[in-house]
Amino acid sequence: MKSVLDVADWFLSKGSIKHKKLQKLCYYAQAWHCALYGGPLFPERIEAWVHGPVAPALYSEYASYGWDDIPSKECAVQFTDDEIDILNAVYN
Repeated sequence: MKSVLDVADWFLSKGSIKHKKLQKLCYYAQAWHCALYGGPLFPERIEAWVHGPVAPALYSEYASYGWDDIPSKECAVQFTDDEIDILNAVYN
């Protein structure tokens, strides 16, 4: 199973993103994967915070960026075709 950081890396491979948007993209990817395939895409929990859903593990990783864009990066993890379909749909 992939981690929330792997999913975030996939989104960041598309370009720089603000932290809040990255959190929401990961949340929607998780929700769609659960709805379509009956299980989670990643094991980390998501919490309801004041400004929306937050994966604490992802927050800890990128909190230092504050309101600045998180720069794009390479994604080294391989995703299945079904996972790629969900990630593309959420990103678009």
